[in-house]
Amino acid sequence: MASISVAEARIRIQTKNAEKPLLSSQHVVSCSIYNQGCDGGYPYLVGKHAQDFGLYEDSCMSYTAANTKCKRSCPGKKWVATNYSYIGGYYGGCSEVAMMKELYEKGPIMVAFDVRAARTCAVASF
Repeated sequence: MASISVAEARIRIQTKNAEKPLLSSQHVVSCSIYNQGCDGGYPYLVGKHAQDFGLYEDSCMSYTAANTKCKRSCPGKKWVATNYSYIGGYYGGCSEVAMMKELYEKGPIMVAFDVRAARTCAVASF
């Protein structure tokens, strides 16, 4: 859910509010082969899904709070990530300075913490 909200905000920023999509979290929950549906997932892999398969608008599949059958394609615009990566270039390479730079230059970021390891941050451009 948070990764989809970040994608929406970054699209708005990158298009100077010319585009204001409401993206489908449900499509990612139901269709992503990289995550575990309602059992969870990883921000970085939502970016991979966005690059490999694209993100559809909420009118395609509205949120149901359940694992539902995937609609592989929908009419309307599909948003495809052109670049996704870990901030810092690799898992664990993130730093406070790198996060601040990314926030300042491109907008919101998704952050996940693994308390047993280094922090990770991932981003995608559209």
